[in-house]
Amino acid sequence: MTTKVRVGGVWRDIVPYVRVGGVWKSLSRIYVRVGGEWKETWVNALVTVSGETVADNSGSVLLSISADARVRFRSNGTVENWIGEGSGYGQIDAASDWVIPNNAAPGAYEVRATLQSGTLTEGTVGTWLALTSDRMWRVARDFSAGIGTNSAQILIEIRKDGVVLESGVYVLTATVNT
Repeated sequence: MTTKVRVGGVWRDIVPYVRVGGVWKSLSRIYVRVGGEWKETWVNALVTVSGETVADNSGSVLLSISADARVRFRSNGTVENWIGEGSGYGQIDAASDWVIPNNAAPGAYEVRATLQSGTLTEGTVGTWLALTSDRMWRVARDFSAGIGTNSAQILIEIRKDGVVLESGVYVLTATVNT
């Protein structure tokens, strides 16, 4: 949800302020009462991309276990990682969600990954993608490839209305040890 004002023929987002104890403070949310019920009409969203290393070192030739490391930006505003075959996704932590609060119109945002080094097993790079769907990047190493490491470093950027708001670097490594 955004509030806009027209300046010089261009619509721009505004952030409302309120004076509290002689100090101007930005608002995080605005509510209006409709039919006896309070409804949220505006949210000042915080966009963050913390960057992180996601490493799976559990691969084994002897045990026929592959290594798999992933990062996923969810349409609900959270960031998740996947470390290890069969482990499933887990939220990194609430502080690293890409938009706070999570209900701050994630569909209005886009994400782009740029491969800085290495090779991805899966995931789109070099293209802006709407965050109306979950977006995932993955590095894997199959146990049949033998002992070794596959890795990739990606720059993740988030934008809204064509303006990049935040970026961070994610390093994904998948290692078969034994």
